[in-house]
Amino acid sequence: MESNPFEVTKAVDFTDAQIAETFVPWPTGSVANPKSPMTQFLVGGKGGGRTHLMRHLSYSLQRERGSSVLQQIMADGYVGVYFRCSGLSGSRFSGRGLSKEVWQGVFSYYMDLWVTEQLLHVLADIQSRDACWDKHAEQIFSGAVSQVIEGSTLSNSVPVTDIPGMLALVAKLRRSVDVQVNNAAVKGEIQVEITSNPGEMIFGVARAVSQSLTGLENVVITFLIDEYENLNIDQQMYVNTLIREKQLPVTFLVGSRAWGVRTQLTLSADEENKRGSEYEWIELEEAYRARNAAYSNFCVSLVKGRLNLENQNWDEARLQKAFEKWDAEALAHRPLLSILKKYSPEERPHLARLVNSVTKATGNSELAHEFSAEISCANSPLVEKLSILRFYQDWSRARKLDSTTLAGAIRLRRDLLSGRSSKESEEYLKRWRSDMIAQVHAEASEALPYYGFEQFIEMSTYLPRSFLVVLKHVYRRDSFSGGRPFQAGQAISIDVQTKAVLDAANWYSVDSLPVGPMGDQCEIAIRRLGTFMNRYRYSDKPAEPGAVAFSTDLHNVSRSARDCLEAATTHGLLLEVPGGRIARDSGSRHKKYQLHPMIAPLYGLPTRRKGTIAFKSDEIDAFFAVGSTEENYSTIVEKRLASLIAPFGAYSHTMEALFDLD
Repeated sequence: MESNPFEVTKAVDFTDAQIAETFVPWPTGSVANPKSPMTQFLVGGKGGGRTHLMRHLSYSLQRERGSSVLQQIMADGYVGVYFRCSGLSGSRFSGRGLSKEVWQGVFSYYMDLWVTEQLLHVLADIQSRDACWDKHAEQIFSGAVSQVIEGSTLSNSVPVTDIPGMLALVAKLRRSVDVQVNNAAVKGEIQVEITSNPGEMIFGVARAVSQSLTGLENVVITFLIDEYENLNIDQQMYVNTLIREKQLPVTFLVGSRAWGVRTQLTLSADEENKRGSEYEWIELEEAYRARNAAYSNFCVSLVKGRLNLENQNWDEARLQKAFEKWDAEALAHRPLLSILKKYSPEERPHLARLVNSVTKATGNSELAHEFSAEISCANSPLVEKLSILRFYQDWSRARKLDSTTLAGAIRLRRDLLSGRSSKESEEYLKRWRSDMIAQVHAEASEALPYYGFEQFIEMSTYLPRSFLVVLKHVYRRDSFSGGRPFQAGQAISIDVQTKAVLDAANWYSVDSLPVGPMGDQCEIAIRRLGTFMNRYRYSDKPAEPGAVAFSTDLHNVSRSARDCLEAATTHGLLLEVPGGRIARDSGSRHKKYQLHPMIAPLYGLPTRRKGTIAFKSDEIDAFFAVGSTEENYSTIVEKRLASLIAPFGAYSHTMEALFDLD
């Protein structure tokens, strides 16, 4: 079996060479500017491409783009010093019987050493490759750096006259702090000699670079700080302080999940950094969404890069042809007839349910079979389903069964089969087509198909990793079944695509959960929400087509439900729809959320938003609140669905009022 070109989807798992090979520039220009004098926060959901972009901007990749490293950096106008906050092991700097103030001071000093060490690594590598600075320049630089860290017994013990020596010294200082931090729990104390003021080491060394090392005089030193969410609030406050008090030639580009930026407070008299003043906020998904066509082209380029097909004429149209699709015919005769071939026409599940529902309501089996015969259409299951839906809608409104109740369904059936449908019938078909096709699949115990290159792009909702994960599973399943994915003349089957989408949906639903108890709460909430939406969509008379979104004013919603709703949104389990929804009864604007398209297939739901369900506070609490029992959830759901299932709620009418045999 050939290796799967989509197997690796996380940038942290790539080598520098693989980052370079698979990097795709944004079609409309760079999303982030590494030379910007204003700090930039590059935020977004998991898998948005943030780490891939930041590593592409880093020195490790810069040095590979030219024959002379220094010349390349001078041409770029910046040098990117990349590091991940997970490497700082920020969780070590708390507790163990020591005060927050003690840990704040130790962490600040440790981070100064850490960041300075990363910069010195870059400088040492430049010198080893280009030998661009003479001994005198290195001595001047080393002397300037020594003054910044003056006072340490370690720094005074051995004179340092070159960049490698200075790197070794700072690394030794950093390791000495490591020893103290690691033994704090054993000793009950920590003794760290802090030899510089907060931030002084970083800015002082950067200034020495600009003043002492030829070629770097006009180069911006950009610290690319990734995985910022791994720092706690106090630690982020220190970084915010560096951002607020930064000095040329330093700038920062901070990468984080959107929820991971916990504060903009600083240690500078509790001043708060302001967006547009101290920093710029860049949301990757918003940048992609603003150029939807460009995002599609971006995804095409991602595939071409992974498949090494740049020298072949693979455009979006050709990629789309690599995936089998359903017959586009509006009434979907052939695929639905194929699904239902195991039933005789009169025994199709939807007709059997119609007969059963009418018989239960009227006690008259003969009448029920007459209704079924009037609606049935052996050659078009979709017309049958649409006609039955119309019948259920009229039955629910009229709250009785007679010949007039069936009239609308018969008229719709006639219009759709005539080939000269009225505008009303065409609109009805367009509105309910996908839901009725989904119901045919469910009633026949067949998986609802998910397929097509464009749908995979749409499902990702501007998170490239999600798109690549779908393709990873497509490639894996097709190869395992003996196919040759992306080979000319071979389309990947709908069955393979559907199973791959479900694989990706299962991955996403787990991968996106918050950690800890909130993750458990979100998992329950999304399962409950998805299950309800499934039952809503596959009910006899769904009130809204394609309902995969809900709205609420959050009035009287419990605090725990609000917190869970917020966590589910920030972690990408739900999408908040901009602008919300205006309530029909009061005119007030409600919050509106959509179940993430990557999760929707797990519940047989559409990946594109269409209808919206309005929820009351007790319903939101049933889904999202801590302590909401399964019994309470079930009671709320059954109450809400009663009006959607024939005979559409408990009626007080007498049997004579329900139907008329005349």
